[in-house]
Amino acid sequence: MEVEIRSAEPDDETAIKQLLCSLPGVWQKEWRNSAVSVALKSAGELALVAIVNKEIKGFVCFHDLGFRAYLSEMAISERYQKSGIGSLLLNRAENILSSKGCKLVVADAYPPAEEFYRKNGWVKPNATLLAKRIEIDKG
Repeated sequence: MEVEIRSAEPDDETAIKQLLCSLPGVWQKEWRNSAVSVALKSAGELALVAIVNKEIKGFVCFHDLGFRAYLSEMAISERYQKSGIGSLLLNRAENILSSKGCKLVVADAYPPAEEFYRKNGWVKPNATLLAKRIEIDKG
C-alpha cells in the first residue's frame, strides 16, 4: 500500500469532515460547521492528510502554542486503522514540531485510541483535564 503524507489544503475540507463524521464518536455535535476550516487555518503545516489511492484516509491536526503543542484531532478511516497510517501521520507532525524546538505535545485522546498512542510513545501526564461549555452570545 502506497501512502502519501502531505499538508492539508483548503480543498480537503469536505473529505476531512466526511472522514471525521464516518467514525463513531469522533464528530462532536458541539463543533461548528466551520470546525475543519478553522482548524486547518490555525494549524498551518501541522494539519496533515494521508492519501491512499487518491483519497484521504487519515488526518491529523496539531497546533504549536509556543509553550507546548496540542494534538486537536486525529482520524484514520476504519478500513485503514492498524495499517501504520496513524503512526506515519504522528511521526511526520512530531518531526515538524521537533524541528521548531517543541518538546512537549498534549492531547485529549478518544479512549478507544489510547492503546495506539501508548504504542507510539505517548504517556498519561500528571495533569487534570478540565472542560467548560460556554454559552454563545446571541446579542
